[in-house]
Amino acid sequence: MRRQRSSDSTIYFPLRTNVDWFVTPDRAALLARQVKQAMLLYDNLVFQSGLFRAWIGSTGGFQTWIPPDQVTDEMLQRPLSPPGGKHFLKFSGTVVLHEQTERAFKAEFHTLVDEFGGQKLPWVTLDSLVPVDRFKALHEQWARRDTANRNVVIEGVSKRVRRLVLENMNRDMMLASILGSAVSMDALHGPVLAQDVAIREVLRPEVGFLTLEVVVPDFSMLPWSEVIDLREDPAFEAFREKMVHVEARARECLPDGTIADVKYHISQLLLDESLREIQALRPRLLPAITAAATEATLDLLVPLPLQGLGALMAAGQFAAELHEWNQHRRSWIVVLQRLRPSSAKRSEAQLPPPPR
Repeated sequence: MRRQRSSDSTIYFPLRTNVDWFVTPDRAALLARQVKQAMLLYDNLVFQSGLFRAWIGSTGGFQTWIPPDQVTDEMLQRPLSPPGGKHFLKFSGTVVLHEQTERAFKAEFHTLVDEFGGQKLPWVTLDSLVPVDRFKALHEQWARRDTANRNVVIEGVSKRVRRLVLENMNRDMMLASILGSAVSMDALHGPVLAQDVAIREVLRPEVGFLTLEVVVPDFSMLPWSEVIDLREDPAFEAFREKMVHVEARARECLPDGTIADVKYHISQLLLDESLREIQALRPRLLPAITAAATEATLDLLVPLPLQGLGALMAAGQFAAELHEWNQHRRSWIVVLQRLRPSSAKRSEAQLPPPPR
């Protein structure tokens, strides 16, 4: 595994707790969005290598991790047994298990990493990341505690699936804590972390993803090459810091707010921050900027107040001024200016309306 500077930030993508992204193609697009956002929020991305498979039936189940050098094309192409379908397990040519499937999962990151050329990027790592014995006992202890805790609720799953989710969540969180990293989990495992689970004491919060959803509502539409190129912009570090800072402020102001409330507050903070940055850029452009921003602010029924600002920033003269200024001062708004016109060409998605 590539050694990292102690000051680097890292996010870990484990297999077991991202299996739900691989169930259908539309969920795979959500995984791509998550990875693209992570590229703009973290220095390093670590993906667990190999192939993970799990199956749960009416009387039991199994899960297995296959090292990358043992993964075959046949394994990758083998379809999952659908819920309610029959599952056959053979041993030495003899069927030893034949029963109805409750849930089946399969996950591997090699295809995704190859898609964006991750093997050639120094900040992307594929690693097996198998926990050492001295940590295994601890994450198993945490999993037993969570399994016995009736306050930990996972809607719509059986006791067997619940136990599997809690075991794998604790295992992967332990690995992330060893890495000193944040961890990305799917919609089946991630929400459990907000509950009274043992692993919460070592959680590293993921901050900045909601801000990026405000800036670019459909990140999955952005080409990999454009997202990767943004990391080379002189203003990239300033942009990342701003995304994290704005979301932290919004969450602090609305600790019990809904996701829609927090996103709307983020959009207001971004507009304020953008205006301050633009005023520092060119005072002589302030009248035109203020007029455009005022129009955007009054147009809150179209619930993305950054739209008017985005149109202004996309204008040729302003974009040229911004680029020239960025040669002397690295401004986060330069990356915002690059992101928004690109995404606007691909998606008309908008935020929910402001809370009433």
